[in-house]
Amino acid sequence: MKKVMSSGTLNDKMASMMLMIQQSPVHRLQVLDILLKMASKRGKREHSMALETLKDLFETDLLPDRKLTYFHEQPVDEQAARNPTLLVMWYFEDAVKHKFAEFITHLEAATHDSLTHVRTKVCRMSYDLLRTKAEQEQANLFLLVNKLGDPDKKVSSHVMYLLNKLLLEHPAMKAVVAAEVQRLLFRPNVSDRAKHYATAFLNQIILAKQDGELAKGLVGSYLGLFRKHMEEKKNFEDKTLTAILTGVNRALPFLPLPVAAAVIGEHLDSIFKMVYVATFNTSIQALQVLFQATADAHGIPSARYYRALY
Repeated sequence: MKKVMSSGTLNDKMASMMLMIQQSPVHRLQVLDILLKMASKRGKREHSMALETLKDLFETDLLPDRKLTYFHEQPVDEQAARNPTLLVMWYFEDAVKHKFAEFITHLEAATHDSLTHVRTKVCRMSYDLLRTKAEQEQANLFLLVNKLGDPDKKVSSHVMYLLNKLLLEHPAMKAVVAAEVQRLLFRPNVSDRAKHYATAFLNQIILAKQDGELAKGLVGSYLGLFRKHMEEKKNFEDKTLTAILTGVNRALPFLPLPVAAAVIGEHLDSIFKMVYVATFNTSIQALQVLFQATADAHGIPSARYYRALY
């Protein structure tokens, strides 16, 4: 295998390094370093292959189904100090934790590759790791959410699909994922494309009765973005505006009527205005929001709503 590593083809080198690490991971940290060095060489064929090999190794052979622990965080005492096997395993766990963090750094750098298919492949790797492993969960989530604003709409759409798939498999992550996407929405200098895909993803989150707090936070984000949109653009044909109203419309039923009316109240005039001047689809979404926001305790909307309707 050493001979193959030095003089074989690139495919053979990758296969031999992967096999050596799988046979005895504790004794093959130097081989892991070689793969990480190859993964840092952007623009070369070995870069993409090394990333794929490392992803498979971390996912199937090196990472446990829990977060790793640094050596200095282990309960080192006199008894543990007399157990060399335990110390070696703690050292190995510390090394894997550092090397996986380095791998995620290389993965994040690859999301800026000039080739669309490379960026798409990297997003898929990040999703697989986020779905199966707890280590570096926040970094993987940030990487994936950040690509909602990718210049290529194919990549943004694919990331939306991956995030929706993640929530279907892990519904308990709804609040965490939604919070990260909401942070993206209000970052300075975020692109219009990122706002559109982030809003479109949020309004597709499937809410349940116990998600009242999440629904309230989503409505707050939608309205904050709506306010910013109205101040900056006054463009009633924007698809993002329709996505915002769709999100409000889907989240409001999970709030009590008084709460829904209170959070919508300061925006009522702007929403009523949209019924008259916006596109047909946006007007329909605006009317649906107003139907819920102006309803009384019996679910009957105000007279102003009916005037706007007719």
